[in-house]
Amino acid sequence: MYVDYRHYDDHCRLILCSQIGMGAMIRTSDGTTYPLLGRMQDSLKPDSSIKITYPTYKGATYDSSTTNFTYSISPSSNQHLNLVLSFVSPITINDTLRQSIPAGYLNVVASGNIDFSIYVDVNGRR
Repeated sequence: MYVDYRHYDDHCRLILCSQIGMGAMIRTSDGTTYPLLGRMQDSLKPDSSIKITYPTYKGATYDSSTTNFTYSISPSSNQHLNLVLSFVSPITINDTLRQSIPAGYLNVVASGNIDFSIYVDVNGRR
């Protein structure tokens, strides 16, 4: 069977096996940026004044519907931040509609005494 892909719009590229990437970074109140997922920091200009520091990766856990990535940040002895990024799938065994939808959720759980903001990018392809 021949399929003429010229009729698909850009929003259908997922079907055509285009690359899709996801990245996440946080920036703390002191201006330091910590990459968590992907390599979005590679797209920053070399002369950028953004300070990049890598968090401590504590590992991953997973089960049938959730994957958790855990990170720790301790810029000084009296400051700390623990982050858990959880990817949750809405798939259930008895719901074929949910099984047919390519969806997932990102949940961020933080504990500590550092203020931060998070940036998540889908299709930054890094």
